[in-house]
Amino acid sequence: MTQHWGQSTNLDFDKITDDMENHLLQMYDFLESITQDHKLVVELNHARIYTNDLSMLTAADHLNFLTHKEFSQATISRPRDTVMLKNPQYQYRMYFRTQRISTDQRNTLRKFLAARQDQIRLSPALAEFINNDWGNTCLWSHHFIDHNDPGFELMLCLVQSGVRRKTLAIIAADK
Repeated sequence: MTQHWGQSTNLDFDKITDDMENHLLQMYDFLESITQDHKLVVELNHARIYTNDLSMLTAADHLNFLTHKEFSQATISRPRDTVMLKNPQYQYRMYFRTQRISTDQRNTLRKFLAARQDQIRLSPALAEFINNDWGNTCLWSHHFIDHNDPGFELMLCLVQSGVRRKTLAIIAADK
């Protein structure tokens, strides 16, 4: 069984059925056939496809084994690889890679961030992860740190290698 946001799911990864294997192979074939620009994000048993091509989404909608299909459209009004904030106080936002870390690694990360708390801002979810001892040792891709010093990430990677997923520039929104 797996836990997702505190809710138990019915996935037992020790018992992969023929249907599950068939669906996985169909999804692989579908993803391999895509020639349009897209971004694929996979976490556990969830996949998200970002694209400007509606025909790809129409094709995905016809995959009957997919459940909980949701489609939405967004108008992007900012440059690529940026975060737009109303009153930015920092220049960069660094996102973490989803991964489980040991308790010792979490404590090392906690000490590193505590020593720099006047130079950085933690996302609310990351602050909860760092400041609470409720047994969770999983960094998630939505955890981030806002900062001004490009050297900060190098120091973080020396203390905790492999945790950085990506960094975006923070830009001010037009008022």
